[in-house]
Amino acid sequence: RALPTMHINLNVQDIFDFKFEDFTLEGYDPHPPIKGVVAV
Repeated sequence: RALPTMHINLNVQDIFDFKFEDFTLEGYDPHPPIKGVVAV
């Protein structure tokens, strides 16, 4: 299984100016969910 690639917007100059939209994840292929009983 290939690993995903994360791309970061390199135009952002200050670390505190990053937003969610400045990050993209390509090639993410998740495994199926693990089902089980959960007590709440």
